[in-house]
Amino acid sequence: MDRLMIFIIFAVSLESCYLQEQDIACNDGDFCEYKCQCNKPCQDDLKCADDDTCKPGWFGYRCQYQDLAVFKATLTTNPLGMNISWLTDQNDYTCNTANDLKSVTVTWPELKAIPLSWTRVTVNEPQSLSKVELQFTKEGTAEKSLCLNETFAEVNNKTLDRRCNDDVTITSLTLSGNLSSLCSFYISGDRNIAYKQNASQSSSLKVFTRKDREKDIGDDRGNAYLAVDGDTRSSYMKGSCTHTYEEPSPNWNLTLQNDYVIKRLILYNRADCCPERLQEFIISTYDVHGARIGFYEDGSGVELIYFINLNGSLMNAVDFISIHLIGRRKVLTLCEVEAYGECPSGKWSLQCSKECPTSCPNDCDRDTGKCNTVCVGYSNPPKCDTVCASGKWGINCRNTCNNRCFEDKCDVKTGLCDKGCNGYSDPPYCGYECVRGTYGRNCSFNCSSLCVNGECDPVKGDCDKCPPGYEGHACDIKTFSVDLNSFGIGYAAGTGVLVLVIMALLLNKTLVFHWSPRTESFAVRTNLQLEECANYDHVHQPDDVDNDYETPSTNKCYKDALAKSHYDYINVT
Repeated sequence: MDRLMIFIIFAVSLESCYLQEQDIACNDGDFCEYKCQCNKPCQDDLKCADDDTCKPGWFGYRCQYQDLAVFKATLTTNPLGMNISWLTDQNDYTCNTANDLKSVTVTWPELKAIPLSWTRVTVNEPQSLSKVELQFTKEGTAEKSLCLNETFAEVNNKTLDRRCNDDVTITSLTLSGNLSSLCSFYISGDRNIAYKQNASQSSSLKVFTRKDREKDIGDDRGNAYLAVDGDTRSSYMKGSCTHTYEEPSPNWNLTLQNDYVIKRLILYNRADCCPERLQEFIISTYDVHGARIGFYEDGSGVELIYFINLNGSLMNAVDFISIHLIGRRKVLTLCEVEAYGECPSGKWSLQCSKECPTSCPNDCDRDTGKCNTVCVGYSNPPKCDTVCASGKWGINCRNTCNNRCFEDKCDVKTGLCDKGCNGYSDPPYCGYECVRGTYGRNCSFNCSSLCVNGECDPVKGDCDKCPPGYEGHACDIKTFSVDLNSFGIGYAAGTGVLVLVIMALLLNKTLVFHWSPRTESFAVRTNLQLEECANYDHVHQPDDVDNDYETPSTNKCYKDALAKSHYDYINVT
């Protein structure tokens, strides 16, 4: 236990007459340590009525979580200037209608940075839940990063909670990916767990006036619990602020009912007088054993409201918070202290007093206690260590990759075509079909020049249509047609053509003859690229013909030439 902690305990014991605060009564509509954040009075279980919603800036279980997508937030779209009021209107049924929304970036000019805890995404198409990507910019860097240790909880088939366990403080958070069915986005700022907790301070200054006695508020003025009563009016004279005597190193302390993970605080300074008194203060948080966990040393000058991100081992549970001034003659006044936190790993419930089930001892839902039943990119909740099989993606691998993806493979988490597109030009989204004349992976190949109008199948490259006299997938096979339907001249002409072809083959010292007896048609294949055969000696004699076929066989020279060339067909119909 360090000297600071010993000093605080010693100071508290000296001023015991001031530390015995009266029991803090519940405010109307509240539930003692839980402030009602519904628009209408809360029900007995702190729920909002069926026709009611959370107050603006609050969401989640019993509306207890501050929404940092709204609180002090600035949202920027890509392209710039798009209307996205639907994103943070707390209505999960108003959704994106613009097809060209590429990204939304949230920043906090006044807060500067926030500790990243968890987010909530709502869409109107269940398959799109994991298609939304989240990237953040760490404090002190300019590069965007993905959460390396992310877990998920499915609120319903259209709403997904995403928890980042990286313990990072960020200056921006960007949504990208497929935003076409995006409806709502929330950023958890955690719960104000300081409300109505056990507060104490080194001394309490009480000033009585006639008006005070008439209003019967003199006994409460300056007491420590006034910093956790939910009143942020910042007026000592109106009975909303604490006040110590002028003394060496005055301090204010908060003992929590249960242990919480605390990452940030908001302090409200006195506004009716003397705000300069609250500067160069030190905040420390301690665990149940008195070990210091988080800390903050003020050096920002005088503010009416201080937004504070703690430093230190912030994933450890906090039992005790202390705020003190250093100096011989100081006065400490606080009009409200809000400490934002949540249950530590392995605990759940509003009080964080219940243990997670043995089936998920360290990773149950902090509000409901349920074990995780969702993996994104993995198939075996709650462990989530078996990657989706090829061609599968998403929540518990229940989605199939789009056939626009190259080889039907995609990113196992988002479903995006990370290996490229097949017949489409814009990986990883694959929304734009190849332009005329191109085909294949990312449209990187040109259609055959013989295709009519240069058009071919965008996936396989087969010509849509061949010019007269050509066939084949690339229209590179030349064909001849002779009509023998008319007897006499037509038949004679056809016979003449056949004779001429045979004579031409003999003159070229090469014979490739294929005869298929038909009632009305026959075909001859010729190979016109046999330059490598020097003379007739390279051609087999007629007695070399295979009796099983009606085709004279040729030697290796002929076969090699045949393999390197196309056939000319004579089709007779």
